[in-house]
Amino acid sequence: MDGNSQSYTRSGVMVTATHSPSRLFTDLFREGSANHAKHQVERLCEGRSILDVVAGEAKRLERRSSSKDQERIDEYFQSVRDMENRLTEAEAWSSRPKPKVDAIKQDDIANDRDLIGRMRLMFEMIPLALQTDSTRIITMLIQGRSDVVEVPSVSIDHDNFSHYGQDPEKRRSSL
Repeated sequence: MDGNSQSYTRSGVMVTATHSPSRLFTDLFREGSANHAKHQVERLCEGRSILDVVAGEAKRLERRSSSKDQERIDEYFQSVRDMENRLTEAEAWSSRPKPKVDAIKQDDIANDRDLIGRMRLMFEMIPLALQTDSTRIITMLIQGRSDVVEVPSVSIDHDNFSHYGQDPEKRRSSL
């Protein structure tokens, strides 16, 4: 599952987050089949052709726009250019040999309440990605869902555990 992110391009386009350590491992370190690589390139080209259509429509709109709207359209074009660059980089990445690592791919932890285990798997990916120069920037958002994490003797969610408000009863029941 991919989704919300804390990372954005210079023009404000969200960089999609990856929540699956096993998918991240596969993307960074496992060679896909020739058919898989071909399919990826086709999908990237599809995205590029959609951007071409949208850019063409925006050019027509630009001719009829006020100066304030022109600024917004320029921002939009910058976002389109950023996306095109990302597509080009992704296409190059899909055909580049993946770095070899000694680590083995771990299965994702299905239990959402095992926050510590899930975080551990993602944290194990960080040095591998940096050591292989697969990336130079990593942003990690650790976000709870008000679940009670599976830690011995912890019986309340992390928010109540950390913000007990000096309530002695809450403090006693959390330990």
